[in-house]
Parts: sequence; structure tokens; C-alpha cells
Amino acid sequence: MNATPTSLLTIQSLPQTPIGTISLAASPRGLTHVWFGTPEALAAATGGQPGESPILSQALQQLAAYFSGALKQFSLPTDLTGRSEFARRVLQACAAIPYGETRTYAWLAAQSGRPAAARAAGGVMAANPLPIIIPCHRVVTAAGRLRGYSAPGGLETKSTLLSLEGIRVVNQRLA
Repeated sequence: MNATPTSLLTIQSLPQTPIGTISLAASPRGLTHVWFGTPEALAAATGGQPGESPILSQALQQLAAYFSGALKQFSLPTDLTGRSEFARRVLQACAAIPYGETRTYAWLAAQSGRPAAARAAGGVMAANPLPIIIPCHRVVTAAGRLRGYSAPGGLETKSTLLSLEGIRVVNQRLA
């Protein structure tokens, strides 16, 4: 499976969010990256170029609506080219977690057809190219603890996103 050629990626950003600047990249097939940081940093990481695209415009509108509390479910085309079949299944299962709810890594593994692969599902979450859109912040441990978040701010950012959705977090644990 070939990765999306970086020359096809276009990049835009949403600078004013509760968690800082978010930059996005898209291929002609769909959204490829949600990046917590500047578009220049995303361009350096992906080789993409600033530009306009209908997918990016739609993604920026939906993210702004999400952060204002008006959007509960994203409806964007995504491009997961280069991901393994297991990773795609885990990411699809994560995308199905409803707004304001959480699931466990074990649940993700079971939904992906490999119930004993909770750690592997966690690895997929750690490498999620589309955080927020594929809501890895909604995945917690079996004990209800927040575990890992690779975005800047780590667990504080994960907690902020959960709080935006009405989920109460105290001491990095669901309340």
C-alpha cells in the first residue's frame, strides 16, 4: 500500500481554538492530518503546501462548530492510505465513539476483531493522524483513567477535549 504523495497535500489552519492552533492537511481523497501546531510545522513534517481545498474548508468549518459546541459528529472524507488493515479498523471503531462518551482500549481491540490486542489498539491511537476528527481523546483505560495523548499538552489537552464534550475529569480520571 503506497502512502499519499506529499506533493498532493494541501494545508490550512484554524488558529483560535481552546487548545491552540490546529493545522490540517488533505489529499484529493480526504483529510490526512490534524496537527496541533502551525501550518508551517505541518508542512515541514509532511511536505505539503499551503492551499485551498473543499475538504479543508469543510474540515475547518466542522472543527469551528465542534469547538463552539454546535457539532457532535464529523462527516468528512478521510484518507488513511498507508495504514494497516488493523489500524484502519481501530481508527474506524474510534470514529464511531459518540460525542460525550468514552470507550476503552480493550473495546477498540474487540471492535477491530482482535480482542486481545488492547495494547496494539493503544499504539494505533498514539499514531492517530486525525485526532479530534477520529476522537482518540475519548479512549480511556479500563479503570477510567486518561492514558497518553501525543498532542502538545498531553493529558491536559485530552482532559480539555473531554470537558468540552461534557465529560468530567478529575486528577486524570473520569469523574
